[in-house]
Amino acid sequence: MSMVGIGRKTDALLNMQFTTSLATTPEIPFEDYSGGTLHIPSTSSITQLTWYTAPFQTGRPQNDVNLSTKLTQTFQPAKDSGGVAVVQTITAGNSFQIPAALFGAGALKAVITGGSLGTGSHDISVKS
Repeated sequence: MSMVGIGRKTDALLNMQFTTSLATTPEIPFEDYSGGTLHIPSTSSITQLTWYTAPFQTGRPQNDVNLSTKLTQTFQPAKDSGGVAVVQTITAGNSFQIPAALFGAGALKAVITGGSLGTGSHDISVKS
């Protein structure tokens, strides 16, 4: 009798500094993942994040025919199935799931739209 186990794993733990600008907020690579968690330190002064998405990660080859073609893209405001902007309220010292409305994106950005920038970085674990 053979037993097969199916498990979830953390594929990456990213550490990044969110900013108040889409241009300076780091990209969260998400093509190979289907979910994740934001870990907000107790010293964070951020209270709200607005999410932006792109169809693929910057610099990643986009097809099997021409692997030398590496495209760049523009991040757009993320909307849920009802057309409502994906905005997430957060509090210091807690962990929050990346919203399910973002799971089809290739890359994400979480821009600070509430609270202040602060000086700390934030951990993000992503799952496949």
